[in-house]
Amino acid sequence: MVPIYSDYDSKLVTWMQIEPSFLLSVSAALFSIAVSVYLLFLWSSYPNRLMTDLPLLFGLSFAFQGLNSLVQALIADGSIPDTLEVLRLRAIVVLLTVLPMFVATLVIWAHRYRRYHRRAVVAFVSYWLLVDALAPTQAILLGLLIPLMMVVLVVLLTTFIVTWRTGRLKEVRSDLMALALVLIVLSQAVRVPLLNSGLSYVPVLINAVATILAISSFVIPRLGKGSASPEENAAVVTAGAYGTMT
Repeated sequence: MVPIYSDYDSKLVTWMQIEPSFLLSVSAALFSIAVSVYLLFLWSSYPNRLMTDLPLLFGLSFAFQGLNSLVQALIADGSIPDTLEVLRLRAIVVLLTVLPMFVATLVIWAHRYRRYHRRAVVAFVSYWLLVDALAPTQAILLGLLIPLMMVVLVVLLTTFIVTWRTGRLKEVRSDLMALALVLIVLSQAVRVPLLNSGLSYVPVLINAVATILAISSFVIPRLGKGSASPEENAAVVTAGAYGTMT
């Protein structure tokens, strides 16, 4: 008697589940890295560059997010094992993705308390690395790091909602960035519950879509307006955002 489902069918079903998130993750990774290069080049053209300029911070964040998306795709594909050791390495990449966003929120919302920024960054990094080194399981590691990351994302989401409502940040589609951040928060919220459910590819899929939206928020305004001068870019992307919050 011929079985209804063969091993080949099982592998085919598994691949059909993985393929969308794999393709989206790889596309988002390559797109993210490409736009990171563009944003870093944009920042390098500024006559007066600051380490807190948004193109620099988001350029660095997109670069490491691209690396993280690529690793996620390889894990979903089975090319890299989904182990605690791999997760610890990924946590370092995620830290380098989140840290520029954390710095951006400090500069925008706590601009008047700059003398405390370095201490806040040291505390943030120290906590992250301590959890990464000592957490005994994947669930505990994610459970201790994801809430911290979500706080940063929620503050950043609030920032872009404000700039969207006020129209102050012309060089970024704040509505797309806000939507992307909502999806990122959602992907992190469901990651731990779905970790051992066979649906672990769902947050990867959501995160890939969010990455594409976030990158589009920087690209679309420049496609519509053409190339602005370095002085105009610097005035809008840096002072425009800070002026809204301080």
